Amino acid sequence: MQQNLAQDTEITSSLSAWNPTFTCWFPHSGGRWLNRGLIGRHSQVASSEVFSPLLISSLDDLLNLDTTFQVHKSRTQHDRRHEFEAVVKSMEVGRLYGLQRYFYELHNLNKNSAFYAALPVGSKVSTPHFDTMSQLLPRMNLIHLVRNPIECFASLKSRSELGGDPCIAATYWLKLNYATRQFWQTKSQQYQCVRYEDLCATPKETASTILATMNLSWEESMAAGIAEYHGRNKGIDLIERVTPDERKIIAEICAVEAANYGYKLN
Repeated sequence: MQQNLAQDTEITSSLSAWNPTFTCWFPHSGGRWLNRGLIGRHSQVASSEVFSPLLISSLDDLLNLDTTFQVHKSRTQHDRRHEFEAVVKSMEVGRLYGLQRYFYELHNLNKNSAFYAALPVGSKVSTPHFDTMSQLLPRMNLIHLVRNPIECFASLKSRSELGGDPCIAATYWLKLNYATRQFWQTKSQQYQCVRYEDLCATPKETASTILATMNLSWEESMAAGIAEYHGRNKGIDLIERVTPDERKIIAEICAVEAANYGYKLN
């Protein structure tokens, strides 16, 4: 399998030259609006979403390893550890090949357009395998959309997502945004952090900076998306429903990371 990856020059050369743009965000940060309402309206953009579970799931989750291969035993019994390692190594190669082929198919479907895709993180908020994506797509760009964690929680709470638990929501917010920022800040030419609040205040200007990564400019056809609303709580002030104790919990967990984006939670 590893030899196939190295020798399939058509696939590797195509992906090496391709420069898709992906947007990653914590739930309820305005990603649907940005992806579908604004950038996706551009006439030269092929807007999509990346669905492959290989991007966000662990091998244990994908294969149910603990029950299928009795991993809990081979992990603790040293004389059988090689059996588990063989499974992991083989499936990691399978994951790499599967994603390579997946991206190649997406590339073939969108050769004549600038490719811009949402990078969903799942309802349990897993961090995408950025290292694998970067390896397969060395010219990819990442838009990191971030929002004040208290406002994210207010929206999550209104729909009872993540159990309406401020500790869980804040922990996931911290984990995803920290991992995204830490990995991509070393690739500053391919990374752009965008605040939801800035997108709301200056949608045309902020969206234009994203389009610039694809060598595109604003189209007036996109203006219709500025007032478009993709949530379910239009006209409701959800932030008032966040209690002082919930605010305190979120601030204690997220304050340091939030400061990197200019948010003051205390």
